[in-house]
Amino acid sequence: MLYKKKLTALLCVCVLVMCTAACAKENTASSAAQITTTAADSKPSAGKVELKSYRFPEFFNDIKSPDMLANPVFSSFDINSYVTEVEEQPFEDYECTSLIGDTLYVYKSDRFAGLLNKNGDVVLAADTYASVTAGSAGFLVLSRDKELNSPDDHAYFDEAGNITMADKYEFSAESIYIREKEVTVPAGSGGANENSKTVYEFVLPDGSIVSDGSNLGEFDSIEPVDMGDIDTTKVFGAYYKAFKDGFNYFVCFDKYYNFTIFNGTYGYIRLKVGDDYGECYILDGKDYTELNRMLESFGDSSSAKAPDSDQGMDFIQIELGYNSADRKQITISADGYCLTDFLTANEQPMNKYFSRLDKESFVSLVLWVDQVLAMEYAK
Repeated sequence: MLYKKKLTALLCVCVLVMCTAACAKENTASSAAQITTTAADSKPSAGKVELKSYRFPEFFNDIKSPDMLANPVFSSFDINSYVTEVEEQPFEDYECTSLIGDTLYVYKSDRFAGLLNKNGDVVLAADTYASVTAGSAGFLVLSRDKELNSPDDHAYFDEAGNITMADKYEFSAESIYIREKEVTVPAGSGGANENSKTVYEFVLPDGSIVSDGSNLGEFDSIEPVDMGDIDTTKVFGAYYKAFKDGFNYFVCFDKYYNFTIFNGTYGYIRLKVGDDYGECYILDGKDYTELNRMLESFGDSSSAKAPDSDQGMDFIQIELGYNSADRKQITISADGYCLTDFLTANEQPMNKYFSRLDKESFVSLVLWVDQVLAMEYAK
């Protein structure tokens, strides 16, 4: 009887050990399965690597023609805010169409336009001019019927609404004076003494200085530019290129000496994705610096695969060095092949070379165009 009890107890112990071992084996197998899955996720085979997706940047669709003057920094005069439409008629006896400088109302009588002050008094009768608008702050443009082919007249007005007819008006770039001046350069962090440097600024015929109201107005250099040397559809009376702190700008004056400061050009982009193609200038110096750093960071690929002969393959072409003596063009296809072509040799033999980049380099550039360069053209 005692022997049977011992045998029963021994059998129970064996069963318990077997159950424990089975559970441990099951847990070990489960853990091993998880590790295998994790390893597979973290170390995929080279043939199954999927590139980041990319698309054709939509902002290209809004660019009818690439324009060097597409990114204004500051404008001294905005006619759309200076001349506003009349939404509610201020006087019973007149049909007013617009308000100039919050001072003068333009009213219509038959086919003529005249002016009223804020009290409703006529300061210019509607019997001569077909239209009246502002050329600049405090300066009126009085136009006759276009069929008469007559030159415009001009007049000044003050805050009280009094107008004074101007003598024969004519714009002249020669009357824009570029003045040289010395400014103090703050001492450096190393404790160096303050220095001075020469800067240049525009002085307009009325004595005012070209400035954006903060620090843009004193330039390191200024040079006039012919209209034919600027790729733009915008018409101005005079064009200048100006440099400041490593950045470049276009400063343009209309025929009433209003000025607009535009970001200058640094490079050019051509991009093809699928059936879509677009071109635009690089107009921001910081973006241009970032792009150069990206290009320098791309490593060569060790792949020996021959380039694809598909003529419809996606590609990006980048022109660099617009403001230097050495301009080059880099063309990168979607499969990573890269041609670097030096466009200016500076009395050296023309050079070009081929390289092979990782496919992710092309994708990174398309994403940069879509996410960064697009902001230069944001409305």
